[in-house]
Amino acid sequence: RSATARLINSVDGPDMNANWLWAILEVEPDRWWLATYGDGILDYQASTGRGRRLRHNPLVATSLSHNRTAAMLRDRSGAVWVGTERGLDRHDPTVKVFDNIFGDAAQPIMEASALMTDAQGKIWVGQTDKGIRIIDPETQRGSHIDLEPRGLGPRSSAGVILSMAPDGQERAWVGTQQGLYRIDKTGPTAQREALPLANPYPRVTAVVADKTQLWLGTNSGLHLYTPGTGLIQSYAQASGL
Repeated sequence: RSATARLINSVDGPDMNANWLWAILEVEPDRWWLATYGDGILDYQASTGRGRRLRHNPLVATSLSHNRTAAMLRDRSGAVWVGTERGLDRHDPTVKVFDNIFGDAAQPIMEASALMTDAQGKIWVGQTDKGIRIIDPETQRGSHIDLEPRGLGPRSSAGVILSMAPDGQERAWVGTQQGLYRIDKTGPTAQREALPLANPYPRVTAVVADKTQLWLGTNSGLHLYTPGTGLIQSYAQASGL
Protein backbone atom coordinates (compact mmCIF):
# COMPACT_ATOMS: atom_id res chain seq x y z
CA ARG A 1 0.00 0.00 0.00
CA SER A 2 1.50 3.33 -1.08
CA ALA A 3 1.03 6.73 0.52
CA THR A 4 1.63 10.29 -0.53
CA ALA A 5 2.55 13.41 1.39
CA ARG A 6 2.92 17.10 0.73
CA LEU A 7 4.76 19.84 2.53
CA ILE A 8 2.73 22.49 4.38
CA ASN A 9 4.99 25.46 3.83
CA SER A 10 3.42 28.89 3.85
CA VAL A 11 0.00 29.27 5.48
CA ASP A 12 -1.46 32.50 6.84
CA GLY A 13 1.50 34.76 6.29
CA PRO A 14 5.00 33.89 7.57
CA ASP A 15 6.89 30.89 6.29
CA MET A 16 6.24 27.82 8.46
CA ASN A 17 9.99 27.17 8.47
CA ALA A 18 10.45 30.26 10.64
CA ASN A 19 9.06 28.43 13.70
CA TRP A 20 9.82 25.15 15.38
CA LEU A 21 6.88 22.76 15.19
CA TRP A 22 6.55 20.98 18.53
CA ALA A 23 3.24 19.09 18.32
CA ILE A 24 0.45 18.10 15.90
CA LEU A 25 -3.07 17.20 17.03
CA GLU A 26 -6.26 16.26 15.15
CA VAL A 27 -8.88 18.29 17.01
CA GLU A 28 -11.75 17.06 14.81
CA PRO A 29 -12.06 15.29 11.44
CA ASP A 30 -10.15 17.21 8.72
CA ARG A 31 -8.93 19.82 11.22
CA TRP A 32 -5.48 19.87 12.74
CA TRP A 33 -3.67 22.09 15.23
CA LEU A 34 0.06 22.64 14.83
CA ALA A 35 1.85 23.97 17.92
CA THR A 36 4.74 26.31 17.12
CA TYR A 37 7.40 27.69 19.40
CA GLY A 38 6.92 31.40 18.85
CA ASP A 39 3.88 31.99 16.65
CA GLY A 40 1.05 30.33 18.55
CA ILE A 41 -1.07 27.55 17.03
CA LEU A 42 -1.85 27.02 13.37
CA ASP A 43 -5.48 25.86 12.98
CA TYR A 44 -5.25 23.98 9.66
CA GLN A 45 -7.98 22.41 7.49
CA ALA A 46 -6.45 19.62 5.44
CA SER A 47 -9.12 19.44 2.70
CA THR A 48 -8.79 23.13 1.78
CA GLY A 49 -5.16 23.72 2.68
CA ARG A 50 -6.19 26.85 4.56
CA GLY A 51 -5.34 27.82 8.10
CA ARG A 52 -5.51 30.56 10.67
CA ARG A 53 -3.32 31.48 13.60
CA LEU A 54 -4.41 31.30 17.23
CA ARG A 55 -2.16 33.72 19.10
CA HIS A 56 -1.85 35.43 22.45
CA ASN A 57 -3.59 38.80 22.59
CA PRO A 58 -2.90 40.78 25.80
CA LEU A 59 -6.22 42.60 25.33
CA VAL A 60 -8.28 39.39 25.19
CA ALA A 61 -8.39 37.34 28.41
CA THR A 62 -9.67 34.26 26.58
CA SER A 63 -6.89 34.13 23.99
CA LEU A 64 -3.94 31.73 24.05
CA SER A 65 -1.83 32.58 27.12
CA HIS A 66 1.53 32.47 25.29
CA ASN A 67 2.74 32.08 21.70
CA ARG A 68 5.44 29.56 22.57
CA THR A 69 3.48 26.29 22.59
CA ALA A 70 5.03 22.90 23.23
CA ALA A 71 2.42 20.16 23.80
CA MET A 72 -1.27 19.44 23.09
CA LEU A 73 -3.84 16.89 24.20
CA ARG A 74 -7.52 16.27 23.39
CA ASP A 75 -9.45 14.85 26.36
CA ARG A 76 -12.60 12.69 26.51
CA SER A 77 -14.90 15.72 26.42
CA GLY A 78 -13.28 17.08 23.26
CA ALA A 79 -11.51 19.91 25.07
CA VAL A 80 -7.96 20.64 23.94
CA TRP A 81 -5.21 21.22 26.50
CA VAL A 82 -2.22 23.27 25.38
CA GLY A 83 1.11 23.43 27.17
CA THR A 84 2.97 26.71 26.71
CA GLU A 85 6.18 28.30 27.93
CA ARG A 86 4.21 29.98 30.71
CA GLY A 87 1.79 27.25 31.81
CA LEU A 88 -1.32 25.36 30.71
CA ASP A 89 -4.42 26.39 28.74
CA ARG A 90 -7.70 24.56 28.10
CA HIS A 91 -9.68 25.26 24.92
CA ASP A 92 -13.42 24.72 25.09
CA PRO A 93 -14.66 23.60 21.63
CA THR A 94 -18.25 24.72 22.31
CA VAL A 95 -17.53 28.39 23.04
CA LYS A 96 -14.12 28.39 21.29
CA VAL A 97 -12.16 30.25 23.96
CA PHE A 98 -9.03 29.48 25.99
CA ASP A 99 -9.10 29.16 29.77
CA ASN A 100 -5.73 29.58 31.49
CA ILE A 101 -5.40 26.79 34.10
CA PHE A 102 -2.09 27.93 35.57
CA GLY A 103 0.61 30.40 34.60
CA ASP A 104 0.28 33.32 32.18
CA ALA A 105 2.41 35.43 29.86
CA ALA A 106 3.42 37.82 32.66
CA GLN A 107 4.71 35.13 35.04
CA PRO A 108 8.15 33.48 35.22
CA ILE A 109 8.73 30.46 33.01
CA MET A 110 6.76 27.39 34.19
CA GLU A 111 6.66 25.53 30.91
CA ALA A 112 4.35 22.58 30.24
CA SER A 113 6.52 20.43 27.99
CA ALA A 114 4.47 17.19 27.80
CA LEU A 115 0.84 16.14 28.34
CA MET A 116 -0.93 12.85 29.02
CA THR A 117 -4.35 11.62 30.20
CA ASP A 118 -4.70 8.56 32.44
CA ALA A 119 -7.43 5.91 32.84
CA GLN A 120 -9.34 8.18 35.26
CA GLY A 121 -9.33 11.07 32.79
CA LYS A 122 -6.86 13.14 34.80
CA ILE A 123 -4.43 15.37 32.94
CA TRP A 124 -0.72 14.84 33.57
CA VAL A 125 1.43 17.89 32.90
CA GLY A 126 5.20 17.49 32.53
CA GLN A 127 6.65 20.77 33.78
CA THR A 128 10.01 20.67 31.98
CA ASP A 129 12.52 19.86 34.78
CA LYS A 130 10.16 20.57 37.69
CA GLY A 131 8.29 17.26 37.86
CA ILE A 132 4.69 16.35 36.97
CA ARG A 133 1.45 18.01 37.97
CA ILE A 134 -1.69 15.81 37.85
CA ILE A 135 -4.92 17.78 37.35
CA ASP A 136 -8.55 16.76 37.75
CA PRO A 137 -10.25 18.43 34.76
CA GLU A 138 -13.49 18.90 36.72
CA THR A 139 -12.07 20.65 39.78
CA GLN A 140 -8.79 21.81 38.21
CA ARG A 141 -7.08 20.77 41.42
CA GLY A 142 -4.22 18.34 41.52
CA SER A 143 -1.12 16.78 43.00
CA HIS A 144 2.57 16.77 42.18
CA ILE A 145 5.20 14.10 41.51
CA ASP A 146 8.96 14.65 41.49
CA LEU A 147 10.88 12.23 39.28
CA GLU A 148 14.05 12.72 41.30
CA PRO A 149 14.90 14.62 44.50
CA ARG A 150 15.38 18.30 43.75
CA GLY A 151 18.35 18.72 46.07
CA LEU A 152 19.16 22.36 46.74
CA GLY A 153 17.20 23.84 43.84
CA PRO A 154 13.83 23.63 42.06
CA ARG A 155 15.10 21.55 39.15
CA SER A 156 15.05 17.76 38.93
CA SER A 157 18.18 15.78 38.07
CA ALA A 158 16.02 13.84 35.57
CA GLY A 159 16.24 16.83 33.25
CA VAL A 160 13.44 18.05 31.00
CA ILE A 161 10.35 15.86 30.63
CA LEU A 162 9.95 15.25 26.89
CA SER A 163 7.11 12.70 26.61
CA MET A 164 4.61 10.68 28.65
CA ALA A 165 2.31 7.74 27.93
CA PRO A 166 0.03 5.41 29.94
CA ASP A 167 0.07 1.65 29.42
CA GLY A 168 -2.60 -1.02 29.90
CA GLN A 169 -1.48 -1.76 33.46
CA GLU A 170 -2.26 1.68 34.89
CA ARG A 171 1.35 2.75 34.81
CA ALA A 172 2.76 5.93 33.35
CA TRP A 173 6.00 6.02 31.39
CA VAL A 174 7.93 9.27 31.26
CA GLY A 175 10.67 10.08 28.77
CA THR A 176 13.28 12.61 29.88
CA GLN A 177 16.69 13.95 28.97
CA GLN A 178 18.16 11.44 31.42
CA GLY A 179 16.28 8.28 30.49
CA LEU A 180 12.94 6.53 31.01
CA TYR A 181 10.92 6.61 34.25
CA ARG A 182 8.03 4.42 35.44
CA ILE A 183 5.26 5.58 37.77
CA ASP A 184 3.10 2.78 39.20
CA LYS A 185 -0.54 3.14 40.27
CA THR A 186 0.36 1.97 43.79
CA GLY A 187 2.18 5.15 44.76
CA PRO A 188 3.15 8.62 43.59
CA THR A 189 6.83 7.80 43.17
CA ALA A 190 8.91 7.39 40.05
CA GLN A 191 11.43 4.66 39.27
CA ARG A 192 14.19 5.13 36.73
CA GLU A 193 14.17 2.28 34.19
CA ALA A 194 17.53 0.92 33.11
CA LEU A 195 17.21 -0.08 29.45
CA PRO A 196 19.28 -2.98 28.06
CA LEU A 197 21.33 -0.66 25.85
CA ALA A 198 24.95 0.48 25.76
CA ASN A 199 23.66 3.65 27.40
CA PRO A 200 20.82 2.48 29.69
CA TYR A 201 19.57 6.04 30.17
CA PRO A 202 19.25 7.64 26.72
CA ARG A 203 17.37 10.83 25.92
CA VAL A 204 13.77 9.60 25.38
CA THR A 205 11.87 12.05 23.18
CA ALA A 206 8.81 9.89 22.45
CA VAL A 207 6.95 7.08 24.25
CA VAL A 208 4.06 5.07 22.76
CA ALA A 209 2.53 2.11 24.61
CA ASP A 210 1.55 -0.88 22.45
CA LYS A 211 -0.17 -3.52 24.64
CA THR A 212 2.67 -4.93 26.76
CA GLN A 213 5.45 -3.13 24.89
CA LEU A 214 6.77 0.41 24.53
CA TRP A 215 7.98 2.17 21.43
CA LEU A 216 10.74 4.56 22.45
CA GLY A 217 12.14 7.33 20.26
CA THR A 218 15.62 8.12 21.57
CA ASN A 219 18.88 9.75 20.60
CA SER A 220 20.19 6.23 19.90
CA GLY A 221 17.40 5.31 17.50
CA LEU A 222 13.97 3.67 17.74
CA HIS A 223 13.50 0.85 20.24
CA LEU A 224 10.71 -1.63 21.01
CA TYR A 225 11.00 -2.44 24.71
CA THR A 226 9.18 -5.10 26.75
CA PRO A 227 9.27 -3.99 30.41
CA GLY A 228 10.09 -6.63 33.00
CA THR A 229 11.73 -9.00 30.49
CA GLY A 230 14.99 -7.30 29.64
CA LEU A 231 14.10 -7.59 25.96
CA ILE A 232 14.56 -4.74 23.52
CA GLN A 233 14.62 -4.57 19.73
CA SER A 234 16.45 -1.67 18.13
CA TYR A 235 15.88 -0.02 14.77
CA ALA A 236 18.27 2.37 13.08
CA GLN A 237 18.88 3.72 9.58
CA ALA A 238 20.27 0.35 8.56
CA SER A 239 16.90 -1.18 9.49
CA GLY A 240 15.14 0.98 6.91
CA LEU A 241 14.31 4.08 8.95
